[in-house]
Amino acid sequence: MKNDPHEINNLANDPAFADRLKEMRGRLDTWMVETDDKGRVPESAVMYDSDMAVYLSSLKRKSNPDHLKVIENNIALMKKWASEGR
Repeated sequence: MKNDPHEINNLANDPAFADRLKEMRGRLDTWMVETDDKGRVPESAVMYDSDMAVYLSSLKRKSNPDHLKVIENNIALMKKWASEGR
């Protein structure tokens, strides 16, 4: 957070962070079970696309193009992970 306070740089595919990513995913999975988090059941692709369209629409009005592109790339990556069951 200190080096990237706006969380622009996605480190999930960086091998240097693989162990940390595995640890954090495990902690999240545990927390989701303990709290009966409804996020364990993925929302439909239609709902996700609708939510992201609203989010992107607001960003287009106030973000610079480079920032917007990073967000769009992150959304595409999240959709890819969802399709892979991650």
